[in-house]
Amino acid sequence: MTTKETAGAVESEASRLASVEKELNTLERRLKREARMSTFVTVVVLALLSFYFAYGYREFSKLLQPQEIVSLGAALVDDNVSVVREAIQDEVSQSAPVWAEQLSS
Repeated sequence: MTTKETAGAVESEASRLASVEKELNTLERRLKREARMSTFVTVVVLALLSFYFAYGYREFSKLLQPQEIVSLGAALVDDNVSVVREAIQDEVSQSAPVWAEQLSS
């Protein structure tokens, strides 16, 4: 090999090395940018989840107060009293003849 060929080979290797180094730097910057974006998205999601569960816990704890439970129970009973009363009246009306017959015998 001549000196000229050796110099050309060294220059070729140096240019390849520079291009690989440039590509590596580009990949490194992209990787860092994606890591920052992933970290940002993770922090936002965790903050939203924290807010969601804190709000839900606060609202749920309000419903667990004794006075609130009693008022909800009273409202449920008030809403269903007429329905239950009608069902009992229908049952008594249908079963009264059978009960009367059983009592008389």
